[in-house]
Amino acid sequence: AKSARLRWRVASYKDGKRSVYGGPFVEQALAGAGFGGPVADDDWDLFYTHFPQGKAVEAAKLPKRAGRLVNHCQYFTAAGQKCHLAGHLARVELARALRGEGDAPGSKPRHLETYNLHTSQESAAWREAMRNQPERHWLVKTCSGGASRGITLVSSADEDTIAASIGTWSVAQEYLHQPLLSTGGRKFHMRLYLHVSRWEPVGVMLYDDGLVFRSRHVHDGARPSQQRDIFSSVSADVEPLSMQTVWAEIGSEPAALAQQRLRDLLADVFGSAVRESFGEPGRLAARGFDCYDLFGLDVMFDTDLRPYLLEVNSGPNLWVDRQGDAEEKTLRAVKEPLVRQLASWAAARVRQRTASPTLAQSLAIEDLTLVNFTRVL
Repeated sequence: AKSARLRWRVASYKDGKRSVYGGPFVEQALAGAGFGGPVADDDWDLFYTHFPQGKAVEAAKLPKRAGRLVNHCQYFTAAGQKCHLAGHLARVELARALRGEGDAPGSKPRHLETYNLHTSQESAAWREAMRNQPERHWLVKTCSGGASRGITLVSSADEDTIAASIGTWSVAQEYLHQPLLSTGGRKFHMRLYLHVSRWEPVGVMLYDDGLVFRSRHVHDGARPSQQRDIFSSVSADVEPLSMQTVWAEIGSEPAALAQQRLRDLLADVFGSAVRESFGEPGRLAARGFDCYDLFGLDVMFDTDLRPYLLEVNSGPNLWVDRQGDAEEKTLRAVKEPLVRQLASWAAARVRQRTASPTLAQSLAIEDLTLVNFTRVL
């Protein structure tokens, strides 16, 4: 009975494509939560797509139905856009300073030094930083690139590359020279999964597990390599691990400290200066449907267990069977429970049949269904 009342759609309102992001295990999770489908008509409760389609849903002028749920709110535009993220993080730090919570003099900044190369002022500041510390390396990243595409490792000696990047829609981000290393002296970064169930008031939950992308090569901090040290996914040179593997390596107390610092950082990123960066979230309600986000966060730690947010990805990469049989078990172990719990949350949220649940109702559903998540906000 419950499953008959819930229906989900995947067919794009833009081009009709019906690819299910993540594949069969996502369909199974939705069915297990009580969703029938995927349907091809407009009689749906959940619209689940790979890429954002909020504007296309609005343009379709669907019949009013309380509780319709669409993934991708398209509010936090710093997701998938490094220039927007750099600007937002600067506003976050300004907000912290105005609250009297800024970094103490002489302490390490909470974010990697980053310059927007499309502006002459920040491009000049980047050149000044390179003149002051010519030994440092930098990553030039296109604003909207992904999967390590559009990323170039440079130093002050690479004048041709530097000159070509000035004025482009790119950022120059400092290269982390002293990263926390895994067993065998190997570099890694984490892919974390952050669920934003609502933007007004903001509700943010961090999945307790995640993936580690670890290099198969010994890290050489004195001689960074584009081929060896710049990566974002599984390959012949990069292996996936559960995040719990790294926490076990560093020990329970250091892991608890690192995790708390990470939650504090994310609380600032998603809870401070949000209106200044992205406008009033209340405008989302006028679209006639509710929404949520599942972001993939790329994070590194330094040797002092300080977390650094590298990117916020609007698509967290839910595929489990595209890296070969050897890696599929690890990917499934992390992603299947994640998707099952999100499907349960979506079903409970839709069954409320209201566009404006109270905060108490929202918290109750989140706490009941997202059992392997930790609240950030």
